[in-house]
Amino acid sequence: MVNPLKISLAPYIKGGLRKSLEPIAKGYLNLAGFKQVGLRYDDLIQEENDQMQKVLGRLSPREEYDRVWRLRRAINQSIQHKDLPAEQWSEEDSSQQRYLTDRIVQVTNEYTERELLDNPEFKIEPKHH
Repeated sequence: MVNPLKISLAPYIKGGLRKSLEPIAKGYLNLAGFKQVGLRYDDLIQEENDQMQKVLGRLSPREEYDRVWRLRRAINQSIQHKDLPAEQWSEEDSSQQRYLTDRIVQVTNEYTERELLDNPEFKIEPKHH
């Protein structure tokens, strides 16, 4: 089972370490270039697995439309080898806003629970006569 959110050190980074790494993280986000083509962070999560397909199926029609529009605009900008004008870049707040993360956690928990319930382990103890 694949968890799209598995790779993250965020829960382990606390206090002073977080404050010292935050400028590096913001610099990396700027270098990544997804804001310059109008994408949000969750738009970059790989969607070629059953869990992500289920998550994407739970989006409202408006969220689904906005996501597809952002992806198409980013593809168009990539083909043209141009960034969007600076006023059209993703806002730092909206690009960091995780609109899929809660749903991914929910679906991952559902898959884990289903796997546990579908494959119960029974231990048969020998009878003593």
